Amino acid sequence: MKTLKLCAVTAFLCSAFSVSAQSSTPIKVIENNNAQFKSDSMLSRHEGYTLVNYIVKADGSLGEVTVLFDSEVKPTTEKAKKYLSNLEFEAATYQGKAHDAARFFSYTYSTAPTTNSNNNRASKGFVSDYDVIDKLIKTQQLEKVYEHFEELLSHTKNLNEQALFAWLKSQYFYALQDWHNYEKQLQRAYFLRKHLPKEFAVPCIQNLMQLYLYQQDFLNAKRALLALKHVPGVNISEQAQQKAMADIAGLYQQTPSITQSVKLDKNTPKSVGISRSEVALKGEGQAQLRCDAYLEPRITLPTNITAKPSYGRCNLILSNSQNSDVTITQTGKAVVRF
Repeated sequence: MKTLKLCAVTAFLCSAFSVSAQSSTPIKVIENNNAQFKSDSMLSRHEGYTLVNYIVKADGSLGEVTVLFDSEVKPTTEKAKKYLSNLEFEAATYQGKAHDAARFFSYTYSTAPTTNSNNNRASKGFVSDYDVIDKLIKTQQLEKVYEHFEELLSHTKNLNEQALFAWLKSQYFYALQDWHNYEKQLQRAYFLRKHLPKEFAVPCIQNLMQLYLYQQDFLNAKRALLALKHVPGVNISEQAQQKAMADIAGLYQQTPSITQSVKLDKNTPKSVGISRSEVALKGEGQAQLRCDAYLEPRITLPTNITAKPSYGRCNLILSNSQNSDVTITQTGKAVVRF
């Protein structure tokens, strides 16, 4: 691992990968009954974000909503759940019949009336505290860092500041070689990458892609690579991107047995992408296979799970009531395209 080097609500329903069988279709949103504008006061600079995975039942009703992470500044999950509850769905179908299935939903809550609003800028207090911590990390005075994070958090309000906060914490945990917390903060910074300046957004994406490759998570490494192309001001040639994509695909083909070690935090679900058909899970906790067009019941580890290409994009949702370690081994046929 040492080599890892507007007044409006914005909501995004993550696009599902197309499924290979014509008889399978993903969940569709057929009606959005949410108000166009929010009624909250714009006087506060506190903004929020959340990422959830939600189930739509075979009858089209909203099922369980699983929170993968939420803003440390302004928890936004309840707003996301309310937004989802005001949507009308057409259920997914599998083999021609309506079926329970799942999707991801990312939600950001912004108080700024425009993208250039003063609300979007980092405050002087935030910048001052950020620079102190950044200097301590760069000079390896790590024992002095953590006590300053609480002060920085008190100045962390809008999404830009929260993105920088997560990026800085990722650098702190990298310096400590605390890979579990490094990954958690890097994923938050990646989620908020549109709110990072280019000089941080690019290494954030590159670092996460490198981490995913180290973890043999080739599917998410590919997604991170694609995200680089959408950073404003970054020009990547089509040839260079195709070469990098081919390299990831080559690594995937050379790894017929993918082994991943996952740390679960107490009562904190984690999503793991599935790219091969046969999945063996060892450790403590529970797992549920959630796909674009298919859903299996939650089961207790250790266990074996089979995913099919006709299910569409599939993820395992892992959870436990205590901290625990889970080992995932993926073998068999490819269930995604590289």
